[in-house]
Amino acid sequence: MRLHHGSGLWGIVFVLTLSGCSKVDYTNEKEISKTEPFNIEIDAPKSSQTVKVTINASEPVMACVVLSKEAKAVEEFLDRNKMPKEALGSMDGSAEGTFEAKIPSGENYRVLVIPKGNKKTKVTVSVKG
Repeated sequence: MRLHHGSGLWGIVFVLTLSGCSKVDYTNEKEISKTEPFNIEIDAPKSSQTVKVTINASEPVMACVVLSKEAKAVEEFLDRNKMPKEALGSMDGSAEGTFEAKIPSGENYRVLVIPKGNKKTKVTVSVKG
């Protein structure tokens, strides 16, 4: 896994590099806020793949999966707290939940989570597929 530091609302971006493997098994816990969201980028699967995203948070959150190339959708979500229409899967307003997203082959994607309110929120995110 490579760690990339971003600035402003983009916070820290994690890039998962899965050496030739399309399977994803990622879990991480982090305290997030509107200015420090949960934002990971996962390398493209070799063939289309359905991933399951599980969220457990101390407060309600908004979460989605978008293709990395959808920069406008990522910006809309992180800067404006608006669920993008380009989301491949999402969850809005719950502290716990699971959703699925179908990822096309050859496309990097991001898992994004922000608190629904203005409080700092502890969140555990699991991505499996």
